Amino acid sequence: MKKILAIALSVVMLLSLGVVFASAASAPGTYVTSEDTYQSVGNLPITWDPEASDKLDLSDGNMDDWVAAKYTLFTISPENMISWVDVARSADPNTTSMPENWNLTAYFVADKDYLYIGFYIVDDDVVLVDNPAGYDGDAFQMAIDFDYALGKYMEADPDLFPDTQCIFYSFGPTSTEAAPITLQTQNTDGNDSLLSEENGDGVKGSTGMTETGWCAEFAVAWSQLYNDFTYKAYADNYTVYVGENDNLDVGCALYYLNRDSNEDGTPNRAVTWAAGTLKGQTAGVAPEVTWGPSDNGMTMYLAWSAELEFTEENIKVLEVGETQPPETEAPTEEPTEAPTAALETEAKTEAPTEAPTQAEAKTEAKTDAPVEGGCASVVASVAVILTAAAAAVVLKKKD
Repeated sequence: MKKILAIALSVVMLLSLGVVFASAASAPGTYVTSEDTYQSVGNLPITWDPEASDKLDLSDGNMDDWVAAKYTLFTISPENMISWVDVARSADPNTTSMPENWNLTAYFVADKDYLYIGFYIVDDDVVLVDNPAGYDGDAFQMAIDFDYALGKYMEADPDLFPDTQCIFYSFGPTSTEAAPITLQTQNTDGNDSLLSEENGDGVKGSTGMTETGWCAEFAVAWSQLYNDFTYKAYADNYTVYVGENDNLDVGCALYYLNRDSNEDGTPNRAVTWAAGTLKGQTAGVAPEVTWGPSDNGMTMYLAWSAELEFTEENIKVLEVGETQPPETEAPTEEPTEAPTAALETEAKTEAPTEAPTQAEAKTEAKTDAPVEGGCASVVASVAVILTAAAAAVVLKKKD
């Protein structure tokens, strides 16, 4: 009877919220990524805020300003993750390396210039990155399928796309103090590069430490996302239309690579476990993980409104009643040049002048957030409250 009630409660929450919030993580001795416990993240709304650049200071590694802005905070838990590396499970299939208390809480915000992402990670043993090009410490990773077009192209012409077409943006904490972010674009064709604000690329942001792990706040320019997409899709003239019946969909996967310190406190560069919001699932100690856009397990979407506007000229916002032109044809040949980094648009960043009070969901979902302590206190409060809520939302990753 209790099991039936639990299932019914989960269904009601899904229908009423539209977004699944994480329940308690899998207990020790169970498969975190079993077919019985896995929960796909699904669709997550991006908050449109034309004043985001004025509200968010991305340079201080402190996310009190995100809380003050009352953006929607989503939680990703182990149930949302498929593991492709797990040292404990490789030795004993009845154990898992992924801690019960691990989770990731994240904000997704947009303005005309950038897609903003801020997150907190609960990690009891943070291993700093020593080499940004190799992200050899704890690492966050994000895969993007801009406008969900890569997946469509791959299905339409598998001969043109024999390999998985994804661009992964990877980084990790490099200091115990606030530190600027350097994103590594990890392309499946091996054409990797490092992106930073210092180099004038279309990214900016920083990491910071918390009492329960670490946090990061960063932005990637829509022009950067578009350039990276067209490079992988061989589609230089692709146009993205956003209209009354066409939201801007961003196929996405989130991942985490975990390292642990040695007994003497020195960093161990070996991966202890790696998992991501993959929706593909195979039972067993070593699940078969694919990295294609169709297996991303989550979609970020920016709902259309007449207020939308973009500085990236290839993203077109349709007027009320205006319809989208015929769909852009799939590419027929590979590109000859790699993409160039998008130039960063000017953005004013000022720290908030008032202390935050509480983060409330702007959508149907509502999530409490801490009122003090910035990064350090947000994770602890949110993790306790959301874990008690009994539902699911989470992330994915590639080594």
